[in-house]
Amino acid sequence: EAGNLVRHSLSLVHLHQSKAVALTDHLNATNPSARVRGVPVALPSSRTDVQQALASADLVLDLTASDNLLHAVPSLGLDPSTRVVSASLGLHAERLYLYADDAGTFDPAAFDTWFAPHRAGEHAAAAREGLPQAAGCWHPVTPVPGHRIQTFVGLLLDALVALAATKGPTFAVIEWPGL
Repeated sequence: EAGNLVRHSLSLVHLHQSKAVALTDHLNATNPSARVRGVPVALPSSRTDVQQALASADLVLDLTASDNLLHAVPSLGLDPSTRVVSASLGLHAERLYLYADDAGTFDPAAFDTWFAPHRAGEHAAAAREGLPQAAGCWHPVTPVPGHRIQTFVGLLLDALVALAATKGPTFAVIEWPGL
């Protein structure tokens, strides 16, 4: 929808398209070395093509800002060495939260324990501003400056390079400069 395009690297030409497909096309067109495959389905899925894509993935990115995918990781049929990276933005894109681990040792409870105080802080800040509960960066009432999104996309790409080369769990918070 037009209202959330300002919070993504997509543009008006992508209106009313699947974000997974449009972003896949955008990333593959941006980098000739990229081999990005987007699958526009909710996980877990019983579709054979989705299960095959997951089984052959080297890296799984969770950019949904929902814990549902993280809690499903152990049941997705991923190769144990597949890196799973979850990234989400905090209120007003002031923070980027990263959690990564190998699929074989991925522990949703470890994420929950680490993220609980961050979640509470984000919810308290939103409440002080009078924002509806769960009004994340995707929500039309949460103003997120576009330049912060672009900056965090660049920081996330740098982090992905580092995270892909590591093993085991990683928890990180990247704050907007000057906070």
